[in-house]
Amino acid sequence: MLNISNSLSIIRIILIIPMSFALVSENLVLALSIAILAYATDLLDGYLARKLNQITELGKILDPLADKLLLASVVIILLIQSKIPLWFGIVLIGRDLLIILGGLIVKNKIKYVPASNIIGKLTIDIIGITLVGIVFNIPYFDIYGPIISTIFVFTSLIVYFRNSMKTIRN
Repeated sequence: MLNISNSLSIIRIILIIPMSFALVSENLVLALSIAILAYATDLLDGYLARKLNQITELGKILDPLADKLLLASVVIILLIQSKIPLWFGIVLIGRDLLIILGGLIVKNKIKYVPASNIIGKLTIDIIGITLVGIVFNIPYFDIYGPIISTIFVFTSLIVYFRNSMKTIRN
């Protein structure tokens, strides 16, 4: 179903291309502008899906997929540019791979795609703030940002796993 909400998720996926070019060319203002636009489409997507009662199984896949693809592209570029440590890149991409795998397992077990939760959304926000801070060389973001983000990553994974197990049992 291609509705407004799902179209916004597709736009977010398309924004990966100019965002990647902006990061690679170190046009940081453009990269931040695109990131803000992508974030706005994410917020609007969720709001419209609920407001217009357009929550679909496709949307439950497209929305987090757009987020994960955008994050993965930024992480890979920052790893190549040596702006984030390898362990942090592994944590970020590993989290998303585990969530995708967990979602597939739950979907295969109960034919239902679990929706994202507040701790997962907060984790993405913390990661985004951390990456922006690192890209713009804000003091201490390169030290404390990855640590704080990693704490949120593991917390969100625990919550996601617990919720998935509860969903399967019910």
